[in-house]
Amino acid sequence: MKPEYIPTINSDQKTPEYIRLSVDNLNDQDLSKVIVSLDANDRPLSRFTDDVWDFAAYVKTKKTALKRPTKWNWNRVPSQYRLAIKHLMYERLWEHQRTEAGTIKTISRTFGGLCRALRIMGDCGLPSLSALNVERNQQLVLDAIAAKKLRADTASEYLNSLNILKTAGYTKFDLSGRAKEIGKRLADQEKLNEQTLAIPQELANQIYGYAIQMVEQWHKKRTKLENFIDGFLTLNESNADSAKILEYLSKSNIVSASRHIKYKGNAGVNLTKVFYHNVMAACSIVIGAVSGMRIGEMYELSPESYTTRTFKGVTHCLLLGKTSKTNKGIPTQHAWVVAPVAKKAIELLACMTNGARRRLNQKVEELKQAGLSGDANNLSEVATSLYLALDAGSKYSDGHTVRSVTLDAAFQRLVAEAPDPETGEKGIRIQKEHVEEFKVINRDWIGDVPVGELWPLKSHQFRRTFAVFLVRNQFGSIVSIKQQYAHVRLAMSMWYGRRAELAIALDLDMDAEIQAEIAEMTALMLTDKAERLFLSDDPVSGRAALRVRQQRAEGNIVFESRDEIEAAMRSGELAIVDNGHSLCLNPKCGRVDCTIDPVINPVLCSHDVIFDEEAQARVRLRERLIKRHQRAVEQEIRQPNLLHKTLIGIRACEKVMSDHGIKFEPYGALIDIKETA
Repeated sequence: MKPEYIPTINSDQKTPEYIRLSVDNLNDQDLSKVIVSLDANDRPLSRFTDDVWDFAAYVKTKKTALKRPTKWNWNRVPSQYRLAIKHLMYERLWEHQRTEAGTIKTISRTFGGLCRALRIMGDCGLPSLSALNVERNQQLVLDAIAAKKLRADTASEYLNSLNILKTAGYTKFDLSGRAKEIGKRLADQEKLNEQTLAIPQELANQIYGYAIQMVEQWHKKRTKLENFIDGFLTLNESNADSAKILEYLSKSNIVSASRHIKYKGNAGVNLTKVFYHNVMAACSIVIGAVSGMRIGEMYELSPESYTTRTFKGVTHCLLLGKTSKTNKGIPTQHAWVVAPVAKKAIELLACMTNGARRRLNQKVEELKQAGLSGDANNLSEVATSLYLALDAGSKYSDGHTVRSVTLDAAFQRLVAEAPDPETGEKGIRIQKEHVEEFKVINRDWIGDVPVGELWPLKSHQFRRTFAVFLVRNQFGSIVSIKQQYAHVRLAMSMWYGRRAELAIALDLDMDAEIQAEIAEMTALMLTDKAERLFLSDDPVSGRAALRVRQQRAEGNIVFESRDEIEAAMRSGELAIVDNGHSLCLNPKCGRVDCTIDPVINPVLCSHDVIFDEEAQARVRLRERLIKRHQRAVEQEIRQPNLLHKTLIGIRACEKVMSDHGIKFEPYGALIDIKETA
């Protein structure tokens, strides 16, 4: 087949001509004729002999930070390896046989990984790539990687990069299939990936609650905020000095100019940027909490992203955006079901970024008039993002959208500023009471849990935490607050449930990775429940639970380790269904098709398992049933069946509470509930 230029696969952009190169060709004049990339207007941009190969025009995303890695600076590669690696990477830009092609972002990650691995080889004094064939040199490089005290996944990336040299025929150092295992061995066990943590529920409540407060506070003032930011940008464009900017801040009553002593230089600009990023971070936390979106997907949102659709009488709140995860790096339409609070976050972000958006659109018109339609189209698309940098389009800006590291810093400031609901002290910290839950939902964590430390909030944690809450709350989001809870729970179940009927009906694509995350988290949490049932001495009730404990007492050990339980769960030998009011060992159980009333299920069902937390839930259920019964009596409602059913529910709750040693004053006359097989 004719070689295909991978950066333009699934794109209508023009492609440079493929030139078959000889690795022995050292002639700069010949190599300078080889074009490796074009710009957005289809003009030659980078040549083989250039110090920088620029592929930014091929990254079709609004997040400008994602374009930076696609500018390959060859000065990062030690000079003794540079020409060989240029030949290697040039060939990787082209697909020579019909395979699952990568993307320019994937190839750019390969380049970045090679740069890091090759610098280690250079630091070890290896004069050429073939020097890695010597076993002593291989060990030198492995020792150097270990000395860097990397995370396991990062160490594995170094090794995978070295293996590319072997695959391309430059060395004989074969790490195929062993990079992950060796990477774990070389890694610093104290280095952990904070991005993939799930947040314990109490801490998430505090973080998300504070973010919601900020969003609601500034949403009410969003027009004033938009005018303030626009005025600030106009002032900054006029090259106003620090004193004038601080005077503007003082009059605005939005940003505190009294803090300017902390900042050197242009204090007002720094203060305004910090404020701007803090509000943007609060909006991001709210959006991430209710959707599980990746930070890159948030950058694809626009002022028109929030919408509603009605299905089966239920109005669903949706965010319409794009994801590049499922389409070789090319953003495609996607939808997320969210809680109504997301609307305020979207509207606030839209107002905040309108000033920068207007300025970028002015540049779009200038580019069109200059005949640079490709650049104009790209910039016009970027201008719709809700994550525009405060100085987007200015001569001081190094990109049009906010950098992820800037948002991460703002996340940390919000965690440090949020008040503890009990003490009122600033800072949301991991406490001893969070340790057990932390370990349950973060099984890969190695070492001690950092008790007393501020929670290390990162953007990808929203996805893991979202999955935890969906599983835990039967599709109810953590921020399905007040009367929104039941509404959002129903919407989420229609969207993320087994049949995903809402997605099918509305013909909308959904997040398959979130589905997989939810399934994995469901398996993890139910395995934890099974471990408690079969291996611990935690208090239990329910006829199935008591049977298991009786078997153990008689010496009939069903499972001897968590690994055995997990294997049984995954194979289907053991099934545990969380039906919302208890656990059930009947694999066909479900709240919809269960013939036993959920209120009295724990007493009547022969498959039921109840732990203390389910029993505590019965305390609240009993209180609601008592109030319902008392109102019916006071209003003289003459429906004997309803009254009788309510009393039976109260008595069922009392039986569970009694089994778990929860004290209560019996309500009403004694009603017997007979157990059935």
